[in-house]
Amino acid sequence: MDDILVTDLEAGVRQITLNRPDALNAINHPMYERLQETFDGLKKDFRVRTVLLTGAGRAFTAGHDMRDPQRSEAEKDAYGNVYLNVLTLDKVGALIASIKALPQPVIAAIKGPVLADEALRSGLVLKVVPDDDIVTHALAIARQIALNAPLGVYMTKQALWMNMQGASLEQAIPFENRGVHTSQASEDGAEKLRAFQDKRPPEFRNR
Repeated sequence: MDDILVTDLEAGVRQITLNRPDALNAINHPMYERLQETFDGLKKDFRVRTVLLTGAGRAFTAGHDMRDPQRSEAEKDAYGNVYLNVLTLDKVGALIASIKALPQPVIAAIKGPVLADEALRSGLVLKVVPDDDIVTHALAIARQIALNAPLGVYMTKQALWMNMQGASLEQAIPFENRGVHTSQASEDGAEKLRAFQDKRPPEFRNR
């Protein structure tokens, strides 16, 4: 059984599923490697407009698999457990950074026992829905995003991260203006306006 499932739900929407339901989708070292390869590939695949990240079964993920043997005895003899643990943490950090750097928005469809109301109040989640409906709701959000030009979405994501990292208002305004003007000047920007005027779905070409 493949521990990472990659499927295209529809044009432009790719779903990545952690697929170890018997272990609550705890992530072992082979899964870290496969996830990193998957996200690296997404950086270059502009046919994918939105990414859905979810877990099979009743949970999203239990986190790192503490029962994973992690490394071979030869590696342990060569480096020692402390050094190997640091390498593991670096791998986790690189994976999170890769998700942030993707040009596509990533929608986390999280199932499992979480403090839903508290997470919603604190802004950790956008919406709380029954587990059985979570992918359907995530797909609806992906479709809303797909109505916007790909370049505009990408630059909006960049601007949001910049603002979250403490940019001043004076820095944020020119950056956001750059995104607006660049997107409007693109072929996809013109197509979005034509589609709105014609009352039809836009047909973007990443141009």
